[in-house]
Amino acid sequence: MPTYDQECYLCPGNKRATVESNPHYQRTFVFDNDFSALDRAPAACARAGDPLCRYESVKGTCRVICYSPRHDLTMPEMEEPT
Repeated sequence: MPTYDQECYLCPGNKRATVESNPHYQRTFVFDNDFSALDRAPAACARAGDPLCRYESVKGTCRVICYSPRHDLTMPEMEEPT
């Protein structure tokens, strides 16, 4: 696997799913998920009456953590910081 993939939306400097591009990060990089399951200001919804099938609006933020700028590393292959 290459250390950098120009098509990967997580690699440094590449364009993500939105119009934003990642910075040329050298350390851990954290950003809001482009396809978040949560919304900061969700639409209001009524609760269902069935106790087995409940739903309600929630708000929050989903984040993505890139632990390394290298595309080819998995967590066990990374070095611990000293």
